[in-house]
Amino acid sequence: MEEGNCPICTTLFNRPIRYQKSICRSCSNLEIKDTNGFTVSFQNIDWSGGFESLHIGEGNQIIKKAEHVCYINGIKCWADEARFGGIVIQVMESAN
Repeated sequence: MEEGNCPICTTLFNRPIRYQKSICRSCSNLEIKDTNGFTVSFQNIDWSGGFESLHIGEGNQIIKKAEHVCYINGIKCWADEARFGGIVIQVMESAN
């Protein structure tokens, strides 16, 4: 771990060295949108890992996909399975 600034809110936090563009916990708790503007969350498929995205569509229907691109505060990000489990979200574009 190393100290760095969140690329979205600029808050100083400890981030994994492997994920230099990762976002802080506060920003990962903000509303995350998919490319169609629907709310999306991410999780591992099971205890051994994997990746899936859960999209809340019209009528609050939950649709499971494997889409990685998402937007937080309008900033394009990429969500993926972290090396040792869990999910990591990193920015794809500069916040400025």
